[in-house]
Amino acid sequence: MAKTKLIFSVDVILILTATLLILIGILFIYSSGLTSDGTQTSTEYIRQIVWAILGFVLLFLVTLVKTDWLHDLSVYLFLFSLILIAFTVRFGRVVNGARSWIGIGELGIQPSEFAKIAFVLAFAKWLETHETTVQTVQGLLPPFFLFLVPPVGLILLQPDLGTALVFMPTFIVMLFFAGAQPRHLGYITLSGLLVGVFSALPIWAERIAQIDIPILSIFTEVTPMILFGSLIGVLALLSIIGLITLKRPIFYWLMYFFSLIGISFGGSFLLRRVIREYQIMRLIVFLDPEIDRLGSGWHIIQSTIAVGSGGLQGKGFLQGTQSQLQYLPEQSTDFIFSILSEELGFIGAIVLFALYAILLYRIIRVAYQAKEGFSTYTAIGISSIFFFHFVINIGMTIGLMPITGIPLLLVSYGGSHLWASLVALGIVLNLGLNKYRY
Repeated sequence: MAKTKLIFSVDVILILTATLLILIGILFIYSSGLTSDGTQTSTEYIRQIVWAILGFVLLFLVTLVKTDWLHDLSVYLFLFSLILIAFTVRFGRVVNGARSWIGIGELGIQPSEFAKIAFVLAFAKWLETHETTVQTVQGLLPPFFLFLVPPVGLILLQPDLGTALVFMPTFIVMLFFAGAQPRHLGYITLSGLLVGVFSALPIWAERIAQIDIPILSIFTEVTPMILFGSLIGVLALLSIIGLITLKRPIFYWLMYFFSLIGISFGGSFLLRRVIREYQIMRLIVFLDPEIDRLGSGWHIIQSTIAVGSGGLQGKGFLQGTQSQLQYLPEQSTDFIFSILSEELGFIGAIVLFALYAILLYRIIRVAYQAKEGFSTYTAIGISSIFFFHFVINIGMTIGLMPITGIPLLLVSYGGSHLWASLVALGIVLNLGLNKYRY
């Protein structure tokens, strides 16, 4: 079918939904720069308009390329993205405490945003030919070390905890749809959560609780750390021996437990070496922002005030007091939902939720209708990225999740994640057009 005819077969609903989300974002980026006396202090909304126009050009170009190209080049794109991230770690520009940008002067991009898309493409290609192997532990090790560890490790070195966090749930969801065992996926999920908990415990005890808990010395002092690590290692080894020799289920679950603790313990040690203390504090204060209300808790407190003050119908567009008084930090990026909720209220939030639901449905629909594995897994991976960005961003603005610096895709201010989002939607449109190609 000619490319001109393919254009008329494109998913118009998905494009219109994405366009509406971008327009909503531009309106509230404009609102975020307005002061209480009506002065516009920012030109971010103009830059967002320019980025959106260029992003739709990228979407159109990606939609029309051959799907085979995406399949064949996926691994090379992934490797190239890793090289860019590694280059950024060494030579990039520091923004908000993370060396995650490369460019010239004020012009720059954030390679890690595009790495998420390259990761999905490469992993989808791998899953297409390894669907049966991911049902075993041995089959999960290669993708874990080939596709998850490299980008997450490099991004944590920047350190950009928020972006790194998106890779884990995307990886797990794609594995789930490929047929991986729930207990194996639960192991990966629990280990990630425990790494976060173990990393936060020492700072929580020292800065927040201000109590001396002797057992926590295993996280801070060398001798207790070595003794505890050795003990867990021996117990895990004995469990493995018991499982091999006696073949009783109890030894399997003992191995499961002790190895989970050991891996999480080691992972927390590594994590504390690469991320900053303020990032760990963000994981702590979401439990009780009042313990550091003028520091790390300020973001959550001001955001929840803004969201709650909107009520049912909101204060009206351009009438938000929290944003106009500049009480909300990062209000055009991470906390743009707070401005929307304050000015449009619960009704505005429901409209935003509905648009995201439509967007996710159209992406998942492509995965369901796909006739080959690469398209299915790619669409599932992209839907996961959008879903987890949405859940984590909304969750942190209303105090249900720690602040991790994750933007609301298509709505928050920023060129890199806007372009990456539109490229991802272009890939989805491309995959959806496969049934019309011959």
